[in-house]
Amino acid sequence: IATLINRLDGPGDFLTEVRDSFEIKEALSGVYESLEWVIEETRKFKSKFTSYSYLWESDPKSIFQQFLEEEVAKELEEYSKTQQQAANAAEVQPTKKGAPTTTSTTKQVEKEDEFVAFEENLILLKGVVANIPRMALFDEKITNLKTIQQEIQGIKSFIDIGWLKINVQPLKNALDVKVTNSIKVYTDFLLNQVKATLKNLKEFVNTTNNGIKKNPIDHEEDTELLMSVMKTIAEVRTVEGKTEKLVKRLKG
Repeated sequence: IATLINRLDGPGDFLTEVRDSFEIKEALSGVYESLEWVIEETRKFKSKFTSYSYLWESDPKSIFQQFLEEEVAKELEEYSKTQQQAANAAEVQPTKKGAPTTTSTTKQVEKEDEFVAFEENLILLKGVVANIPRMALFDEKITNLKTIQQEIQGIKSFIDIGWLKINVQPLKNALDVKVTNSIKVYTDFLLNQVKATLKNLKEFVNTTNNGIKKNPIDHEEDTELLMSVMKTIAEVRTVEGKTEKLVKRLKG
């Protein structure tokens, strides 16, 4: 502005006088201090969101896969120890007459335990992850994510830092989408597990019914029918001991 006003006492402007003015220097100093304070406070406010950085820096599917692998490894190790302890206890368990017995208590242990190991090639688990963490661990993860989501929603949408007004709503919306997608990875996995298992159960029941429709006694010379029925019965026996545990897992 000082350069736009012509001097009355000769050529030139008032730039030199303005630069040397104490009042102007004091005003500029106040502006600089205010600007530095706003920058520092904005930086502090921004740092509050660093705790959520994993939401945009990490892939939800990779985190979920890591969760599956680590938790299942822990569960299998603990399950193996439990089964071994049950087997050892069964070997030395005395009868009423005092004689040793080999009656196994493994079934009882499996019934009481929340985690049961399944064979990868089990018919009912076609297209399904055989061994997954207990439902309580899924609940814990999902609940934790929902808590984070509530925390984000609780952040004020507009923040005033001195003369600067910050609109946080776009960031809140983006973080909310990230958390929702993370939750969806867990829920979609469980939903697919249930759908695929129920589909396998239905197919197995239909296959079993078709496999035993004809009685080999009525077709004594049909060896192929006999072998087919025996195969069906063998598959039923293989699945029979696991069906209840599998349904219990689905209910969980």
